[in-house]
Amino acid sequence: MIGGTETDTPSSFQAALAGIDLREIVATLWRERWILISIVGAVMTLAIIVLIQLTPLYTASAVVMVDARRNQIIDIQNVVSDVTADALAVESEIQVLRAPELAERVVQKLDLTKVPEFQPDSGRGWSRLFGGESATPAGMDDPEYRGAVIDLFEDRLSVTTVGRSRAISISFTSDHPGLAAHVANTLAEAYLEQQLEQKYLATRQATDWLNERTADLRRAAEEADLKVEAYRMEHGTVRGRNAERLSDEVQEVSRLVARAKADAETARARLAVAEQVAERGTAAVFGAIGTEFLVRARTSGGAITADSILAALRNESTIADASVAGLETELDLLQADQDRLSRAMVGQRSLEREAAATRGVFETFIDRFKQTQQVTYERPDAWIVSRALVPIERSFPNSMVLLSVAFVGSIIIALGVVFGRERLRAGFVSAAEIERMLGVRPIAVVPRIRAVAFKDRPQDYVVEKPFSAYAEACRALHTSLLLREDRRTAGQGEGGGDAARALVLLVTSSQPGEGKSVLATSLCRVIAKAGRRVLLIDADLRRPSVHTLLNLSLDPGLNAILAGAPLSELRHATDGATGMHVVTAGQAKGDPQEMLRRPVLAEFIASVRDKYDLIVIDSPPVNVVADAQILGTDVDYCLFLAAWSKTPRAGAVAGYRRLAEGGVPMGGIVLSMAEPDAGIGTYGGAGSYYGDSAYIQN
Repeated sequence: MIGGTETDTPSSFQAALAGIDLREIVATLWRERWILISIVGAVMTLAIIVLIQLTPLYTASAVVMVDARRNQIIDIQNVVSDVTADALAVESEIQVLRAPELAERVVQKLDLTKVPEFQPDSGRGWSRLFGGESATPAGMDDPEYRGAVIDLFEDRLSVTTVGRSRAISISFTSDHPGLAAHVANTLAEAYLEQQLEQKYLATRQATDWLNERTADLRRAAEEADLKVEAYRMEHGTVRGRNAERLSDEVQEVSRLVARAKADAETARARLAVAEQVAERGTAAVFGAIGTEFLVRARTSGGAITADSILAALRNESTIADASVAGLETELDLLQADQDRLSRAMVGQRSLEREAAATRGVFETFIDRFKQTQQVTYERPDAWIVSRALVPIERSFPNSMVLLSVAFVGSIIIALGVVFGRERLRAGFVSAAEIERMLGVRPIAVVPRIRAVAFKDRPQDYVVEKPFSAYAEACRALHTSLLLREDRRTAGQGEGGGDAARALVLLVTSSQPGEGKSVLATSLCRVIAKAGRRVLLIDADLRRPSVHTLLNLSLDPGLNAILAGAPLSELRHATDGATGMHVVTAGQAKGDPQEMLRRPVLAEFIASVRDKYDLIVIDSPPVNVVADAQILGTDVDYCLFLAAWSKTPRAGAVAGYRRLAEGGVPMGGIVLSMAEPDAGIGTYGGAGSYYGDSAYIQN
């Protein structure tokens, strides 16, 4: 390998990631300079166009103060509460100032619908840039048009607090400075007028409601009083007696009942005594009942006998019992009337309480109603601190700021695009980059063919254009390998004893599509065209392509002898354009890795090595299958291809390390399909020598 080592890739890769190469950054910027210039130019041009098309705007501000002071003539807060000046209240007032209703009031008051900047789709700004035309105003009667006008108004309105105070700044932006100040002042005045209207409306609504409610309560109070009186009329007395008199009568009758019962017991006792002594005669009866009853018996007339005395006693007892019964009946009636009256008083007291409550609510509403009737003075809860003045300087756009931001932004965008492309770019774009990341200088850089006719068949291009940069890169690659082989044999003291011994070369890559088969075929054709004896072996048994590139038959091929056929049966094909010999892959016969592990291929190479100057083996990608590692043990050198701007860096590192650590003799790295004008470095081939015409020959 030229000026490099074989197995130092891990440490070199880590060192490359750890450091920042300013020269590489400058090289990247130079390589992408047209992208940088294009982006900056496009952004600045767009910024200038935008700056030209933007309409100058002017902003005017008025300041209102949410007043915490109160001028109270009466206790109107009991009816309509004032605005408090705390933070939440100030924020609420800001929302009121931003409300569409207030905006619509200002729009109608100032007739802003006739102002072009408040007409939707008025053909200003960008619409004018792209040929837009003004639309005929539809009028505020159209809901959609009204909503669009209010939206335009609100877009130009800004309402914020001034610091942490109760002051609110009302700012309005317009194309005309005078209109901006007029709208800001009108909005502040409309806000104060709206507050007064709301207070008046609230007071009026409260008055109407109180009036209606008072009438309802008056009727309710009257109805409650009537219910009490009706209840009293119905239950207030029982048989002409009220509750107190009825209680006195019950007590009096109770005493009479007790006295009547005592008299009845006395009469029954006297009768019983008289009946016991009646057999002894009249004198005995007289002695038993006493002279008091005898005096009463005499007054009744007639003869006084024992029988007459007993009859009188019995009559007296009967009368006493009848008196007791009558009094008890009267007492029961009185007690029943008393119970009914007590129950009636419960309902009466409930009705009286309801009537009293209704009268209390009625009286309260009468007081509130009188207060609302006495309101003769009220002021808004805010006042204008400073009115908006006509602005002199425009608030938008600021040309210097816009252009500065555009320039800085374009630089950032351009750098982001450039380094983003570098970051997202999968593969290598310079020989120096390969050396930095892999620690190995590439042995050759093979350019991409620009000629359209040969874009998809470079293997034919080297035949028809033998002195093109592509063909010269293949020759330089072969020369580098021969020089390396000469140094190696000289170091081993072999001299020129094996001059007729063919150089066996393995060509592989990290992944498919990197041009290994094309390069192997092109290299063999260039060398064969120079008169050398060349053998190309297609050992990619899974996806053979050499026979397609050279228009050869797939069979017979390498698979046959690997499957067990005698070496004598292996036949090579001949390339008609150069005379080189080709061993195609043939039809698949089994597991490629198991077949390649057999010593058949090594024996075949040994048997024909003296017949050729160069033997090239095309193998599968190393990161896909392990065939290249198996084949690498029987070759002199292995060429590892990395496609320009395509092969992933990590894949290239992994593939190269896998081969080197597997004991495969590495001949070097080839950067294939490189862009001729990409500035790939001092290792890039013959483009600068042969000139651009060498790339585009037809």
